[in-house]
Amino acid sequence: MVLNLMWDLVTFQPRNDLQDTYKWNGNSTGKFCIRSVWHQLRPTNPKVAGASLLWHAWHIPRFSFILWLAARGRLRTMDKLHGNSHRVCVLCNGHDENHDHLFFGCSFSSSIWLDISSRAQIVWNAGNWSQAWQDIAIRCSNKNNPRHRLVGLALASSIYHIWKERNKRIFDQHFSNAQKIRDDIVNSVCGKLGGLGVGDMVPSSFLQRWTN
Repeated sequence: MVLNLMWDLVTFQPRNDLQDTYKWNGNSTGKFCIRSVWHQLRPTNPKVAGASLLWHAWHIPRFSFILWLAARGRLRTMDKLHGNSHRVCVLCNGHDENHDHLFFGCSFSSSIWLDISSRAQIVWNAGNWSQAWQDIAIRCSNKNNPRHRLVGLALASSIYHIWKERNKRIFDQHFSNAQKIRDDIVNSVCGKLGGLGVGDMVPSSFLQRWTN
């Protein structure tokens, strides 16, 4: 009785003229592959905000790494060093050093941002580093967009060279002015864009803006 009821629920008839086949549900094509198994096994995490600014076809690995640390607030700024009595920013000597100050509020850094933001056409809508990062991460979230790639490259280069100058002042007692840092950032961006070539579809307007 039960089997008869179950059979009545079957809405299709078997095809005796066709052979049985296997279908792998882990792949949209129905075919098995090692890559699909890996995606089935590994945990899926939500996309990190700003990933498109960090890792894209034009990125410079060491620059992106420093930007990644800065975005997470994980750089060893003065406020994170336990027992450190000297917390004054070595770039401006006018404020305690932390991520928000060092990369956005510092007068030395601000003078650099003014020039770099103009070249990269970045408009900041926030008053501190953490808010600015969240804002730009949302507005430039397409890593395939050349405009967004340029923003990511310019941002990473700026953070890298500001952090490098900070460390040189602390550990090497070597001081460079803001113009030297701006030149280093521009040269880094120009070097990367110039090396990509026409095959990578670098708009000529990008190069003109950074070389003028």
